[in-house]
Formats: sequence, structure tokens, C-alpha cells
Amino acid sequence: MLQSIRDKSQGWFAWIVVGAVCVTFALWGVHSYLYGSSAKDMVAKVNGVNISRQDFLNLYNKLKRQQQMNLAANYVPTKQSSEQLKKAALHSLVSSIVLNQAASSDGFSISSMLVSATLAKMPIFQVNGVFLPQRFQEVVSGMLYTMETFSAQLRSSILGDQIKSGFVETAFALPCEVNQAVRLINQKRKFAYFIVSVNRFLSKITLPLNAARDYYKQHQDEFKTSEKVNLEYLQLSVNQLMKKIRPTDQELKQFYQNNLFSYTQTKQLKLAVILITVPQKATKKQLNIVKGKIKNIETKLKQGKNFGELAKQYSDDVQTANQDGVIPSWVTVAQLNAPLRQGVAQLSRVGDVSRVIQTARGYEIIKLLNVKPQKVLSFSAVKHKVLLAYQQKKAEAQFSNLNDQLANMTYENPNSLKKASKTLGLPIQTTGLFSRENLAPKGILKNPQIVTAAFSDDVLVGNNNSDPINLGDNSVIVLRIKQHKKASVKIFNIVKTKIENKLRQQMSTKKVEDFSNQLLKTINAGKSIESVAKQNGLSTHIANYVLNHAKRIDPAILDAVFKLSPSAKKTSMGNVIVNLLTTKGFALVSLLDVKDGNVQALPSSKKRMFTEATANSFGISDYQLYIDSLMQKAKIKYTNSKTT
Repeated sequence: MLQSIRDKSQGWFAWIVVGAVCVTFALWGVHSYLYGSSAKDMVAKVNGVNISRQDFLNLYNKLKRQQQMNLAANYVPTKQSSEQLKKAALHSLVSSIVLNQAASSDGFSISSMLVSATLAKMPIFQVNGVFLPQRFQEVVSGMLYTMETFSAQLRSSILGDQIKSGFVETAFALPCEVNQAVRLINQKRKFAYFIVSVNRFLSKITLPLNAARDYYKQHQDEFKTSEKVNLEYLQLSVNQLMKKIRPTDQELKQFYQNNLFSYTQTKQLKLAVILITVPQKATKKQLNIVKGKIKNIETKLKQGKNFGELAKQYSDDVQTANQDGVIPSWVTVAQLNAPLRQGVAQLSRVGDVSRVIQTARGYEIIKLLNVKPQKVLSFSAVKHKVLLAYQQKKAEAQFSNLNDQLANMTYENPNSLKKASKTLGLPIQTTGLFSRENLAPKGILKNPQIVTAAFSDDVLVGNNNSDPINLGDNSVIVLRIKQHKKASVKIFNIVKTKIENKLRQQMSTKKVEDFSNQLLKTINAGKSIESVAKQNGLSTHIANYVLNHAKRIDPAILDAVFKLSPSAKKTSMGNVIVNLLTTKGFALVSLLDVKDGNVQALPSSKKRMFTEATANSFGISDYQLYIDSLMQKAKIKYTNSKTT
């Protein structure tokens, strides 16, 4: 928490994270808890709701791909890191279900209008700043979801976000707590350190005769090659079928006439708004104040006062108040809530101002600034869209029939794809070799359903065609194994040099660690760190009063020195040995002095930032305690089978 506040205090500071986290989590994908799943092949049951192994693997693989992208060349998967990632994925699924169940039972709900509004504001679904349903469908299909599933997950995320917002937005910090945070976060420390490289003894290491072979025998799992397969498959998709459909101009014009409503530009309005909000659980006195305020504005408008000036002076709508009340984007009547629709319906001319309208936000007054009338777009202007719509409609009709044929033919001929390929005109495609663990970044192998099917008993052991696999974008695949390479252990001679280097490095590291501990004892006995370094041919570095995020010093050293508790002494306040994994060495650190952050010298603007950050951290802590209490009360049952 303190580090977070410190980082924020160095630049732009804004706590707009809750919604973003929830939407991001929605994109990971957790769909079984919304719809339930069968008890078969589940990994957990949470208050009666099953989490399927497939949903668990989907999230695990997405987290793993995210980790690979973040770490790039530094990504080195281990058995331990994989297990930790699996635990994180399962915990995320379980806690999300528990939180959403609690939110629902406490009376929180999300309207379809809010979900639609949230989707409309997401840049990924926009083209030139405007939400397009076609773009939404393309993106969601690419993430292997249906539109309904994605919207349901987003609804669930917003629901959980409401509870988190309640904790975060109502938290507060006392002045003494803020001052203490400033003293700690802006604290500076002076310290000395030197580094002992792990290579110090490397050239002197001699391995026992059979050390490498013994290690090889005891750690066979380290030298196993993964079980791999490659596939041949048939893919049937609406996109494929669309390319084969070539209508005439006459057919397109007739389709255009039959679907004229789809090519009619809806009437759009440019509006300005004055909003006076009503406090939650407002008292009668507060309501009277709000009503008096909006009545005063209405009177001034009738007297001819400028709408924009009144919006700047009185409106509580933070997005529009400084823009003369003007809503940035054009809107359709359908996008407005019911009370506003009724109010706008009374505005017949540009410049008209509505009566006072009571909405869920409070009291609003709307001014009509401009109108784009409904317009039927010409055939020539939308010909490309008409062509795509025509092709899609025809292709979808064909797809349903061909999908049934594909399923029947590959089931009736389980040992080959050739008959279905010839009859349906679908080419047999192939993949490269891949394992269970490593999904491809693109292509069909990025889909965990494909990998799961490929390594299923029916396909891998039985050598049968798979059932049709729905990719969620009007596309299905039937696959079978083309080649199967079983897992095997690499022969000793191939890995011998690698093992020897590893053992030498381990032995050298142990010697350096023991050596460093001896030096630490000498320093603790009263010798200065400078003299100890000099006696052993090492260079001492002095860090003069640095913050705990100084970039020029190894983070492990900074972390260690800021964990030391200052004593009453002014020299050698504390000493510590630090394992520097990134630079492969051990650091000996001696804390020399500490200066607390100066509360009085802090500008008022940064003091406000510290106050907000401290309060926010308290809110997040309270929220986490709430989640922990829900998890303790929940009935969670994990299966005994491995979550792999």
C-alpha cells in the first residue's frame, strides 16, 4: 500500500481502477458460474454452483499467455510457477462466484441499459468513436465467446464492482494517519553495501565423479520432453461460405428493398443538459433544497437566461457542465432513458427547452441544440454492406444444413476425414506439433477446446474423429490425430553439460552464500562494512538518503534495507545479506541513517493526494477483509482430481 501511494505521488494520481479491473476480469472468461455446469469433470463447487475443468483451463491458459507476454524472454515456466498460476486461476473463479452471489443476495442488480451503456463506451467495440454491433460481434467471437455470454460476464463484473465501490468510495483517513503515511512513504535512508558475485568460486569448483549422473537419475522430470501431437482437421465456417456466394445486382437491390429499415439512418439529437443530483437517502430538507434549486434554474430559463451559462454555474453533471451543458456525442431517442424520452418528445424545434424531468440521477432540464433527421441511405452508398448482409444470411442458412452433414459423416466414418472432405468440399488442413501446455498465440491452437479435444481419450487413444467443436464465431471444426509423439526422457549425454553447469553454479552459490554470511558476522561484530569489503577485494557503494524506489539500485537491496528497523545507534543501524537473483550474487548491506518524510514541507496538492490514497488503501483493505469473510462462510468443495 505504501509503495503504491509513493508511486502515485510522483506523477498523475487517479483511483479509477475498480471498473477497469472488473472489465479485464470479464475478458478472461468465467462462464460456468453464470450458467452452471454438470458435476462431471468439475474442479470445484461453490455454494451449489459447479466450476468445470474446461472453464478452469480456459482461465489458466489465458493467465499463462498473459504472463508470457509480460515477461517475454524472461519467461521460464517451472512446475512450481505453473502450480501457483493454477491456484490463482481457481481462486479467481471461486472468489468471483462468492462475491457475485453475495451482491445478488444483498439486493444489487444491473439493468440491461447499464450493460449496453458500458459496452457502448468500450473503445475496443468502437469504430471512429462510435459503437458498432458488427465490431462487437467480431471482437467477441475472436475471444471465443457468444455475445450473450460476454454480456452476461460483463453484467456479473459490474455487479461485483458495485460492492467494491461501496468500500473504496466511503473510506476515510484521519490526519494523524495521513501524516504517518507521509513520514513513512517519503522516508529516505542512507546505507552502504557491497556485492559478492556467485562466480567468485566458480572456477575452483570440482564436481564429484558421478554427480551429474546421480542428479539425472533423481530428477528425471526435468529432462522430459512433452507429449505432442499434430492434427488434421476440417473447418466449416460462415465466413468460408460467404466467399462463395456471388449475387447479381438485381438480387442485391431486391434484398436492399426488403430490408430497407436496416439502411435507414435513425434520427439523431444534439442535446445539452442541466442536472441537479439528489443525495442518496436524502432527507426531506435536502429534497426541498434540491427542488428549490431546480425551480430557480427553470425560472431563470423562462426569463431568458443563457442555458450554457446556467449549466456552468449550477449543473452537477461533471462531464458536461464546463461545456455549456452540451452532451459530447449525438444520441438517438432509443438511447435515452424513459423519463428523458418523454421529455425530449415535447421538443419540436431546435432551441426548445424541456420542462423539469425527474430521472434516476436527479432532476434534469434538456435543451435541443440540433437534429439529424431520419434518412434512408441510397443503395449505392450501402452496396458493400448490403452485399455482406446478403452473403451472411445465405451462408448462415447453408451453414446449418452443412453442419449437420459434417457431424453425421465424421461420426459414421470415425477413422477418416476424407469422405466428409470430398462430399462437402472442405480441404483437410493440418497443424504443427504442440503439447497440452503450450497454446499457440494465434490460429485454431489458441483455443483450449481444440487442445482438450486433441488429448481426449476418444481422439488420442481411440484414434477417432472428434465431435464438432463450436468455435463461437459461426465456425465448427472436426479434428483427428495425424501424428502422436509420446513424452520421453532425454538421454544423459544430451543434457550432461547442462547438468554439470547447473551443479557448479549451485555449489558456487552455496560457497558464496556461506562466505557472505561469514562477512556479515564480521560486520555485526563491529567492523565497518568498508574495511571488510577492502580486506576481501570488494568495492563498497554508498547510497546517500534515497527513497525506496530509487532506480539505480537493485530493488532487492532497496527492499531489504527499507525492511530494517532503525535502532538508537547512528552507525551500523542494521545489517543484512541479500540474495540478488537478477544479478546472481549476494549483497551485504549496512544501514547508516534514516530521515523521515517532512510533513510540513509537503505541498497541499500532494497532501490531498496522500489523503485520498491512504483512505483508498483502507477501503481496499476493508473490501479484501469482506471477501475473506465471504470465502470463510461459503460452502466450497474442491475435487480430489488434479486441476490439470
